[in-house]
Amino acid sequence: MEVTYTWEIGPMDVSNELMGDDVNDLEDAIRAIHWKFTGATEDTEAWIYGSAALEPVDAENWIAFENVTEEKALEWILKTYADVEGESLEEAQARKEEQINQLIELKSYVTTKQAPWA
Repeated sequence: MEVTYTWEIGPMDVSNELMGDDVNDLEDAIRAIHWKFTGATEDTEAWIYGSAALEPVDAENWIAFENVTEEKALEWILKTYADVEGESLEEAQARKEEQINQLIELKSYVTTKQAPWA
């Protein structure tokens, strides 16, 4: 079963960071990134979603909000999860893929129904 994985980077929570003496304040510093990760096969689709809270802003490595790329945002998301688990970015990506694979397998023998109150 071949699975195609797709990251969707959603809105970002930002704040203005006051950096103190001799350092310019940082406008719209990204503090959290919301995301959705989808896996699709020929027959089904599964997804997980969440929010990655980023480390405090480092003025030396700061990237202005308007210059942040999708690739950089994804790197920050994976780094957040990799740091928690003590793993590499590749291992964090593989763990997310495994979560999707488990959901796809589950969907192969269950039926999804609307909640009774829906």
